Amino acid sequence: MRKLKLSEWAQLAEIVGAFAVVLSLLYVGYQIQLSTAESRNDSIQAITARDEQIALTYVSSETVGIAFFKVIRGEELSQRENGVMANMLFAHLRVLEDTYNKYRQGYLEESFMDSRKRLVILIILSSPQVRESYEAQKRAGIYPSPFIDWFDDELRNSDEADE
Repeated sequence: MRKLKLSEWAQLAEIVGAFAVVLSLLYVGYQIQLSTAESRNDSIQAITARDEQIALTYVSSETVGIAFFKVIRGEELSQRENGVMANMLFAHLRVLEDTYNKYRQGYLEESFMDSRKRLVILIILSSPQVRESYEAQKRAGIYPSPFIDWFDDELRNSDEADE
């Protein structure tokens, strides 16, 4: 066996180093995939937990439940029921806003996003009183402009589809 020259050792080290860089990049890519999948799952769980809290409110509070069913049936709400539904609408819109932001960041699938959006649209379009609550909340400026602009487009498109 002959002894390697220093330049040959350097070339060998470069080749080994290149393999090490490629392997480390593959590992980092794999870790990023795992982290992204975990973030997606965390996002879905957080949004689902908030949806469950809202649903529990509908079930556990007779006043809220009655107001919700009146909205779905298109019936007139009392002043108290209208206030209750304004608060519930606020909760729904905050969950939808979070869902929208996570969707735009690539953490959620479109089908997950659409299911949340359809419920809020149904609630708003089923009752003129809830629609007015939505408009009042918009005027108050409590939702960020990109979200509310997107949702208004979705609401308008849904309105047109219903006509």
